[in-house]
Amino acid sequence: ISIGMLAILALNRLVIMPLSKLSGEVAEINPQTINETSVAIPGDDEIARLSQDIEGMLKTLREYQNKMKETERMISIGATATMVGHDLRNPLQVVVMLTDLIKKKINRLSDDEQHQEIERLNNRIKEQATYMNKIVSDLQGLTKGLSLEIEDVYLVDMVEDILESVQIPENIFSQVYFEEDFPEIFADRAKIQRVLTNLIINAIQSMQTGGELVVRGHKDGKKVCISVIDTGCGITKTNLDKIFDPLFTTKAKGTGLGLTVCKRIVEAHSGEIFVKSHQGVGTMFTIFLPIKQEPKSFEDKTETGIDYASYHEHILPSCL
Repeated sequence: ISIGMLAILALNRLVIMPLSKLSGEVAEINPQTINETSVAIPGDDEIARLSQDIEGMLKTLREYQNKMKETERMISIGATATMVGHDLRNPLQVVVMLTDLIKKKINRLSDDEQHQEIERLNNRIKEQATYMNKIVSDLQGLTKGLSLEIEDVYLVDMVEDILESVQIPENIFSQVYFEEDFPEIFADRAKIQRVLTNLIINAIQSMQTGGELVVRGHKDGKKVCISVIDTGCGITKTNLDKIFDPLFTTKAKGTGLGLTVCKRIVEAHSGEIFVKSHQGVGTMFTIFLPIKQEPKSFEDKTETGIDYASYHEHILPSCL
């Protein structure tokens, strides 16, 4: 009898109780609690492995839930942008055309002082109208599929051209480091240029009191790595978690769309973009792009022995 009782107690402790616990936790899972629920049971028996499988399933469900929320948000933004954009685009284009007409008219004025003041105000109007037009375009393009015009692109020349075209203050020292025999990539030239220009301008704007801007690149297996590094004010942990979210911005005149669009462009090229930042030290954006191949699934992150998601963890301090 005692052996039978011991067997029952063992069965209860090793099987029935863990299964009951697992069943209760699974029963409590719902869309509201899925992010906080954990069903993992320590051990190496069948029940523990079952709980680990369920935990893996929950992780996948969390990822899909987050993607669905983001998709719903993007659809909402897109619907609003389409409606608002239709009402705004034509009037904005008229305003821009009128500023060009005003510019022709004021050239006939003889009073130089008056001429300069009217021209200054007219330029401000055109600047703001163009800025508003860009916001509408970015909003409307946010939910549209990206059409890529693929060609051979040499990023070294592109970066040098960008640095020549943007206004770099005298108190910012810029450096470019690309390894020898840096390969071409197969990409949409205009869109990748937009990404790098956005990152470089953001870096410059973060260094109001001066600093150092570094752009570096190297080949890594079948990918190229490009990093844009600054010694600016850095980004808070709270803001870092939202840095690629649509409409999120810390700038007074920011649209909150620049980095969102950058991420979409990079991912459309089967690439990835990461950010690392320390307040008071600086920020580094790192992009990985395939070399001369058609965009495809970008799931293999370790074929060269590097975890791309954590690559910038060790390189940032050495660059600043």
